[in-house]
Amino acid sequence: MNHHSCSVNSRTPVVRRRPVILGAVLFFILFAPAYAAPTTLKGSLDRLGVTAVGSGVADAKKYAGADLVANTKQADDYAKKYSKDYTLFTKYEIVHEDSKLDTSASFITFSMPTFKTLPIALKKVTGDFAKNEFTRFEFEATKWYPDLEKNFAIKNVSFKGFVDISDATKPVVDITAVYEWQEVFEKGALVQPLATLTYKTSAKENPGLAEWNPYPPGPVAAVPEPLSSTMLLAGIAFLASRVRRIDSRRARD
Repeated sequence: MNHHSCSVNSRTPVVRRRPVILGAVLFFILFAPAYAAPTTLKGSLDRLGVTAVGSGVADAKKYAGADLVANTKQADDYAKKYSKDYTLFTKYEIVHEDSKLDTSASFITFSMPTFKTLPIALKKVTGDFAKNEFTRFEFEATKWYPDLEKNFAIKNVSFKGFVDISDATKPVVDITAVYEWQEVFEKGALVQPLATLTYKTSAKENPGLAEWNPYPPGPVAAVPEPLSSTMLLAGIAFLASRVRRIDSRRARD
C-alpha cells in the first residue's frame, strides 16, 4: 500500500479590508457632524452707578414684644448704614456650547471699592455669543458673601436679580442680596440678634462714578477655537497606521 505524503497549507488567506475601513473613515470625514469644544468668554461691563437700600428685621419666631422691636431696630439701623450710592464694577465668565449657556460653569462677580462678592451663577444671558457682546445678565446664588469661614456671625441666604444694559445710557439694575445675622453673646448678654438683612440695589440716574475702574469694560479674552480638522486628521492617520499594522501581522501568520 503506497502512502503518499502531502503538504497542507494551513495558512488562512488574508482578507484585506483596508479599503473598506478607509472608506468608512472617509465617509465619517465627509458626513459626520463637527463637534466644538465648550467655549469660554470673559469680559466686564462699564461702571454702573447704583443705589443700595438696606433693611433689617429680627426673627419673629425667636423674639416677641419689646425684644422683637429692639432687635429689629438694631438690625435695621445697621443695614441702613450701608444705604447709599455706589459705583458697581462687574466682570463675567460665560461658558457655552453652540450658544447654549452652561449655567453650572458661568458666573458674574460684582465689586465695590471695599467689597467683592463671590462668583454668582449666571442663569441666562442675552446677546451675541460670537462677538462676546451681551446686554442682559440674569443671576442667582445662595453663597455670595465672602469670608464666612472667618465670620461665623453671618450666614448666606440669597443673591439674585439682573443687569440690563440694552440702553447703555439708561442701564437697569435689580439686585436683592440677603444674609442672616446669627446670635452673638458677650458675657451672657445678647449683642447681635438673629435677624435677616436685605439690600436692594437699583441703577441710579445720572450717577457720580468713581474715576478708576478695576475692570476695563469689554471682552478681555479671545474666543477659544473649536476642535480643528488637524486634530481629526491626526486621529485618522493613527487609525490608518493601526490598519496597516493589523494587515502586516495577518500577512505574516
